[in-house]
Amino acid sequence: MSLRLLQDQRVGELNVEQKKLTNAMKDEVKRLLKIVNELLNLSKIESGGEVYKYQEVSVEELIDAAVTPMLLQFEQNKIKFCLNVEKGISKLKLDVNKIAWVIINLLNNAVRYSKMEGEIIFKVCRENNFIKFSIKDNGVGIKPEYIDKIFQKFVQVDKPNQVSQYKGVGLGLAIAKEFIEAHKGEIHVSSEYGKGSEFVFKVPVRN
Repeated sequence: MSLRLLQDQRVGELNVEQKKLTNAMKDEVKRLLKIVNELLNLSKIESGGEVYKYQEVSVEELIDAAVTPMLLQFEQNKIKFCLNVEKGISKLKLDVNKIAWVIINLLNNAVRYSKMEGEIIFKVCRENNFIKFSIKDNGVGIKPEYIDKIFQKFVQVDKPNQVSQYKGVGLGLAIAKEFIEAHKGEIHVSSEYGKGSEFVFKVPVRN
């Protein structure tokens, strides 16, 4: 019997406990799919089989592709999301799917490591010959001992009990770094434990 069939209640109305169980099962399926996709991405990168499809795109189109899938999560977690985009940024030439994936991954992390009713600030601006993207949250932050290795494969940051206990495999940021560096860009993080984190990445302007 499919999970969707249960959730649609086509086999009868579910009680409260059954609804909780099906929601938990749905979350677990999403988690496993994310892990599988990350492992596939990593395998392509390490084998040299990752293909980059560069195209011209406006910053607005890129942000729309990345932020729209996150809106429901912001609402469910009562996150205050602030978007600040500098006007007049020229079009970029990049792989939209790869860079949108990076932004979604960083926004997902910001939600996961924030408490309910937290705040996420997403800024985009031009800095010399680069476009700078920064995602800042007021969540739990990152312990100093993790800062230098957070972009390494299979590194997972400890989380306090008051935030989401979602468990990944520690590949998202490593893949994000590979995607950004393939665009001749750079990515880094700054954080104060207990007060939040800011992830910043830059990609070059290509006229």
